[in-house]
Amino acid sequence: RVNIFGEISHLEGFLEDKLYCFYEFDIPSLGWKIDDENEYFEIYKKENLLEENINKLKSVTQKSECITNKEGNFQCNLSFPFELELLAHDKVMDKLWPKLLIQINSVDSWERHRIEGYTFINVPNRSGFDQIKIPCYKPKEDLSMNIFTQFLGGSRRIPDIKDISRTCSMNENEV
Repeated sequence: RVNIFGEISHLEGFLEDKLYCFYEFDIPSLGWKIDDENEYFEIYKKENLLEENINKLKSVTQKSECITNKEGNFQCNLSFPFELELLAHDKVMDKLWPKLLIQINSVDSWERHRIEGYTFINVPNRSGFDQIKIPCYKPKEDLSMNIFTQFLGGSRRIPDIKDISRTCSMNENEV
């Protein structure tokens, strides 16, 4: 049994002043199983308050306004907790671990939403407390896309965020 408790505490180094995140766990298909995905669904389905499954694998944080930190950088404090309970076979726990995938978005005063970047982290494979800073990547946009983004909002979107972690993992193994 693997219990993952975490928090997306803050975002730093972005130029926009209102930020939020979509996050998703990428669980290896071999040897891993989600133990508590439907816990809330069973409760709310009986009361007819919720039609869709509340899924702990994917979620979105609240929108947060940035403040200036001690170093003079914009910082958005999210303090968004998450938890996930998984079952895993001992054989795969040495090799494959889940990844947390994050898409950072901004919203401006005209309510135009933009993708500011993507990032991921391998869930640490040991117990304990970790405070981890992770870099963010953004797909390169051409001039026409920059103009479109500035006036209409929106950004170049990666169709499947899982591709980022797969590509980076393959590059690390090749080096």
